[in-house]
Amino acid sequence: MKPGDQTFTIGIGGATGAGKSSLATQLMKQLDLPIYHLCTDRYLRDFTNLPKTTTGLPEMDQPESFHLNELAGHIRQLQRGEVTYLPIYDHHTHQRSPMSEGVNAPKVLIVEGIMALVDSALRDLYHLKIAVETDARIRMIRRVQTDVNERELFLDQIKRRLVESVIPAEEAWVLPANQFADIRVTGSQSFAPIIEELRDHLTAFFGQATVPE
Repeated sequence: MKPGDQTFTIGIGGATGAGKSSLATQLMKQLDLPIYHLCTDRYLRDFTNLPKTTTGLPEMDQPESFHLNELAGHIRQLQRGEVTYLPIYDHHTHQRSPMSEGVNAPKVLIVEGIMALVDSALRDLYHLKIAVETDARIRMIRRVQTDVNERELFLDQIKRRLVESVIPAEEAWVLPANQFADIRVTGSQSFAPIIEELRDHLTAFFGQATVPE
């Protein structure tokens, strides 16, 4: 299926801690258009339904851990200009909330997360694909900081998850998907050139009058 004509859709992928959400945030700040940032983490399966590693650790970093078909369906709805009800995932309970978020179709939809470029059906829906790449040492530091400060995990839990789940999934799925990106950017550099390039894409898509400087 070709991307719809209602919404310019950007896929931002890359490994954990690369700077994907930082790029999405900068795009929302710099582009004076109705933008919605949709993170693929919303589509994680409930904890009890996650696949397991060989040692029994719940796997949260591979395609089978996500409802990717549902995500693709919601992207298509937004591209058609429809109000779409998106899931809300509670990372403390590791399950989906019974509530959902009603979202009006934006001018620009940013789909961001480790799974954003992994699935071919998702890639087919994007007008522009961006991979954020950052040195693995920096990424791991950022991941540990997030796990400690936001997810309140202990260091032994973090180490086990990195070794048994995160790093193997990156090597098998996430990093190889970067080759499908139209643009590959380093997460430690300025995003200004990417934002200017994106303005050119948006101008071609919407017309100059719709894309303010």
